[in-house]
Amino acid sequence: MINDKWRNQFYYDALNKHAAGKVVLDMGSGTGILAFYALAAGAKFVYAVERQPDAADLTYQVLKQKFDTSRFAVLTCDFWSDELDSVVFEYPIDIIVSETVGPGLFDQGMIHTWDCIKPYLSPNAISVPDTISCDLWVWQDQFDSHYLRSVGYEDQTSRLLPDACINQDFVEALLSQNRPLTDQEMQWANINSILFEPDHIYTDKVAYTMNCLPDINYSSDPYPRHIKPDISFEFEIDGPAFVAVIGKISFESQTLYIKDAAEMPWRYNPVFNIPSAGKYHINYNNFNLGHMALEEWKLS
Repeated sequence: MINDKWRNQFYYDALNKHAAGKVVLDMGSGTGILAFYALAAGAKFVYAVERQPDAADLTYQVLKQKFDTSRFAVLTCDFWSDELDSVVFEYPIDIIVSETVGPGLFDQGMIHTWDCIKPYLSPNAISVPDTISCDLWVWQDQFDSHYLRSVGYEDQTSRLLPDACINQDFVEALLSQNRPLTDQEMQWANINSILFEPDHIYTDKVAYTMNCLPDINYSSDPYPRHIKPDISFEFEIDGPAFVAVIGKISFESQTLYIKDAAEMPWRYNPVFNIPSAGKYHINYNNFNLGHMALEEWKLS
């Protein structure tokens, strides 16, 4: 990820513009790159929050190489749990910066982060990114399984182990049916490798900001702050179609389509191959925040 200049420039520019004299919180600091950008841009103070102790230590060691330790604090805690209650923030937070966005957009917890940070913000606090949203791209036909595999489609049949089936005629016959091996409807595909332009693009089917979150249901499993955001939308197709949920992150006038990432798995997108016309409802379903989970979205 730190090799992805495309992503890094987005955060660098935002912090360079706004961080001077401000208190910044870097949620999920990892290597400390975003906290480093904020300090270099003249932030008054930076909180770097990281759940993994090794990564938190890395952040600390990197930051102290170039900045006085009085200008930052590295907090090793689970931001989405009761551990947050024991953290004392000496300063209210003016800017929250976070890269807790994955291939499914919501699957690294940006909604969780925004929900938990509210009590610690200054009155005019901003977030980088300030908006996360989804478009829906529609191709007016299904794609056959062979083409989908050629563009990196992560379907069930692509995980078939032919040697384990012994009889190769059986393997060929099964693959020719163009059916998944389970009842799982959603798969993943590299949209940028598809040679055909979508027939329809529906923008901002869902869009959220720090001050405009989806309805949230709280659960005690596994954390008191573990949440189930109600994220859903409807769409209608007039025949068989291939549809893709395309995630975006934005700050002010700049928007990144996460499918365009150069060095990360963001280029894979949730997709559905739908055999018939109708009105469909799609619900976000990856509440355990699994990476590229097959239950990312549910279609009904």
